[in-house]
Amino acid sequence: MSPRADPFETLARRLGGELVRAWPLTGGVSAATSALEVELADGARRKFVVRRPGGHYLRDLRERDVQLLERLADAGLPAPCPRLLDAEGEIFGQPALVLDYLEGELDFGEADLPAKLDALARQLAAIHAAPLPAFLPLLPRLDERAFAFFARTPEAPDESLGESEVRAALRRWPRPPSSNPDTLLHGDFWPGNVLWRDGQISGVIDWEDAAIGDPLYDLAISRLDLLWAYGPSAVEPFTVAYARLAPQVDLTFLPWFDLGACLRPCGQISIWATSADAPAEAASRMRERHASFRSKALAAYALLTR
Repeated sequence: MSPRADPFETLARRLGGELVRAWPLTGGVSAATSALEVELADGARRKFVVRRPGGHYLRDLRERDVQLLERLADAGLPAPCPRLLDAEGEIFGQPALVLDYLEGELDFGEADLPAKLDALARQLAAIHAAPLPAFLPLLPRLDERAFAFFARTPEAPDESLGESEVRAALRRWPRPPSSNPDTLLHGDFWPGNVLWRDGQISGVIDWEDAAIGDPLYDLAISRLDLLWAYGPSAVEPFTVAYARLAPQVDLTFLPWFDLGACLRPCGQISIWATSADAPAEAASRMRERHASFRSKALAAYALLTR
């Protein structure tokens, strides 16, 4: 039996060239991600990214993902362009999506934080301002997933993150009485999904959780993740900048969505912290900052529902 061909060499030939090198990319938990450099027939070299999703993403990788990324690019959003979909897993033995490599780096540093937060808010507002009709046939509505998740009663709630208290509060309003029009949602807009180059945002990646729904859903997720990434001084300046850049969005019921964001990491903190240099320390810090965020959200929510 002949040995199996190197999948990256096979992929490079599918892309019309020869493999120069391939290397792993780190930082995400939803997929195994690698980069490869290919020398094309004309001698030019290009870099690509190959994503092999895991968990529930494994079932979702299909032509729709390609169409979504194409329409994001058409809308002027800095998403990577798709180049090849191996939905059947012929090359790697599991589904894979090949994308253009976006030049840039993740930036978790606190240097120039005000300018960074303003840029992040501007990018999130641009996502929410994208023309919705192009995405309606491709994406699920938020309430099909999120509201069902918020309403469930887990057998073993994560009390280290106050899950039972948060769920009890949300049951007062099973659905938020928000009147915001639906927008395109990224679904996981945080610093780990934003690339920077020369002080500017050069790319927004990992659109697996994209949906249609209330923009406050995205805003709340970003607020908690910014607290984790940059600390307490990041949350309100980012929120103020977003409100300035998206004045049409009513923030009245943001506390409801903040509580919803508090539920996302329940049972997941230890997994999410594995990408940090010191996972145990990172998990402890995330729980501590989650408690602060949760306390403020519960207090603001109580004022709304009294």
